[in-house]
Amino acid sequence: MKKFLFISLIFLSYLTGCCNGSFLLSPEEENGKKQEIQHLMESTSALLLPDSKNEKYRIFCSAVWISPTKLFSARHCGTAVLENDLNEIFGIEPELEKLPGTVIAYSNYMEQDYLVGVGEKPHFAVVVGFSRDADLVLLESVDEENHQFAQLTQEDTWTGQTVQIVGHTRRLSWNYMDGIVSAPHRDIAAFFSLKPEEEEKEVPMRDVLHLTAMIAGGNSGGGAFNDRGELVGICSFMIPSAPGASFFVPENLIKEFLQEEFVIPNEHLEIQ
Repeated sequence: MKKFLFISLIFLSYLTGCCNGSFLLSPEEENGKKQEIQHLMESTSALLLPDSKNEKYRIFCSAVWISPTKLFSARHCGTAVLENDLNEIFGIEPELEKLPGTVIAYSNYMEQDYLVGVGEKPHFAVVVGFSRDADLVLLESVDEENHQFAQLTQEDTWTGQTVQIVGHTRRLSWNYMDGIVSAPHRDIAAFFSLKPEEEEKEVPMRDVLHLTAMIAGGNSGGGAFNDRGELVGICSFMIPSAPGASFFVPENLIKEFLQEEFVIPNEHLEIQ
């Protein structure tokens, strides 16, 4: 009886820690965790498209800052922008007409609603280049010079590792969750539209990071971070028929992308 009571008390203690989300964190540890999450959120932006019905902008993808002026997102997010003549749509901004390349709107501070009023002027970035092999696009801000950013990890991820995922969904701003690495390196096929006005087709994806996490539309381009807040992957796609299976471009392919010759925007249509 005493043994049963002892085990019951341990179980209740576990439930208490589980349900309040702290697992008996000290006040200092809890405060540190809050600051870490805040940093990850400040290193993440929402990419926007105009919503003509509401005269507002809507979230369609996420992006992660990797320097004070540059952001990463998913290549298929850049493709979505090419399907809309944003240079013309945003032509009310005279300075944008002088920018080389494709213009993308983004916002750092979102309302709870997924629509952002036009009066709340977004920021703008241009497409620097697309990866030839991975689902990555590099953007550069044209009106911010000292943004909060995340460091790219120098360590390999491993099966069972817990990561933090931050991004935006198309219906809700700020989506934070924990995920678990199911496989650090996996070859799989995804379905994308890689060219404007082209139907989705099967695209082989090599060496992707397989995570167990319930991501949603709009998370693409967001980041997965380790327990030190370092970027370990960029959100790429999920499999609707396999809930919880999500796939990210891992840090090794991000490093390759930074060293390769980019596909610049006006050559984007030549991507095979």
